[in-house]
Amino acid sequence: MSSLFFNLIKRIGCPIGMRLGTFRQYQPRTPDLPDHSTSDTLACDNPLRIALVTPCLNQGRFLDEAIKGVLGQGVDGLRYAVVDGGSNDESPAHIQNHADDLHWWCSEGDDGQSHAINVGFANLLGTCADRGEPEFGPMDLMGWLNADDRLLPGALDAVVRFFEKYPKVDVVYGHRIVLDENGMEVGRWVTPVHHPRSTHWGHYVPQETMFWRRRVWEAAGGQVDESLHFAMDWDLFIRLEQAAMDAGHRVERIDRFLGGFTTHSAQKSVASKEQIGRAEFATIRDRYCGRGWTTLRRRLQTYWLLTRSIGSWWRWRLSG
Repeated sequence: MSSLFFNLIKRIGCPIGMRLGTFRQYQPRTPDLPDHSTSDTLACDNPLRIALVTPCLNQGRFLDEAIKGVLGQGVDGLRYAVVDGGSNDESPAHIQNHADDLHWWCSEGDDGQSHAINVGFANLLGTCADRGEPEFGPMDLMGWLNADDRLLPGALDAVVRFFEKYPKVDVVYGHRIVLDENGMEVGRWVTPVHHPRSTHWGHYVPQETMFWRRRVWEAAGGQVDESLHFAMDWDLFIRLEQAAMDAGHRVERIDRFLGGFTTHSAQKSVASKEQIGRAEFATIRDRYCGRGWTTLRRRLQTYWLLTRSIGSWWRWRLSG
């Protein structure tokens, strides 16, 4: 009964701006992708380096655009790895086409997406002595982009500038544009200003827009939980947030659209939600919130976050 009630709330809420968690919000339209590129240079003499990983398995129809979107960001200090789990589609060919511009890549069997992400970071965070590059420091940045998603133009530049401006910020995320399998826009997630621990009950942080400093990654354990195959980004976000707070640092939302999320029938967000996702959601809530919470109380906590997003959505609409 409570499930039907809250599904009704979401249907009512979507037209008034409660759109987090809803992928297909309107009919496909030509996407309006914001460009955050700037012509001025960063004031810092030694700009922050970024380690970015793309895990992939049989997502060849989207992979080439994802790679080109990263390589076209035009930021200094980018180290990019593509970790393919042994795809039998066109993915390896796309990677080969960009091999000269990648810092590391492989196409071989692995133990799942979380393992692939950890392997990618392990191969990016070393000294890269053969390229004559310095080792990544604790202030440098990290993130991952799934093979069927994309970074919007200038996104990395905006992220680096934000971290340079706010040295006490350890984790950032932004807004998301939702795309269908043909690259047409079908929705937008406008995230509210971050509230500490607000995501312990439900995860609405757009993963492709999330970046963090290496120092907080190491403080939070230095790896993605490989026992999780669906909600590993949620688990990581909670650990990063706690580690940042323990150090007296912050998590912040950047008020910009930074990423494009592709919704399609073969993605894990759709294909695995019932089979794997709900069990992992329960595991994470038990891990960080404790057992014994009723479904009603959990849903009320989650919808508090969704309700806060309405104001953010309308501020964006009225500002445009």
